[in-house]
Amino acid sequence: METVNPGKMVAEDSLIRILAYNQELRDECLVDIEDLTWVDDGYGVGCLSLESIEHQLFNLGYRPVIYVWVETPLEGVIYEFGNYSTNFGWAIHGHTKGYA
Repeated sequence: METVNPGKMVAEDSLIRILAYNQELRDECLVDIEDLTWVDDGYGVGCLSLESIEHQLFNLGYRPVIYVWVETPLEGVIYEFGNYSTNFGWAIHGHTKGYA
């Protein structure tokens, strides 16, 4: 599996889905991306690094495995964290053909 720099940025203007294990519900669920604190990139678009997403999700009570699915019209990438071990870090789980 291809590892990814945890500093990899994700833009809020992409189609983003996050799936993570919610300790309170004891189940995997979709995370409302509005629950995350996005940082303005200087052009009016919110951005977060994968590492920031990881830390914010932990603070909100989510645990691995975490999947971050980022799509643009022509391509997409699914990132995962903690499937093998949290020491492994972020990896590319797969690619998509976009939503167009």
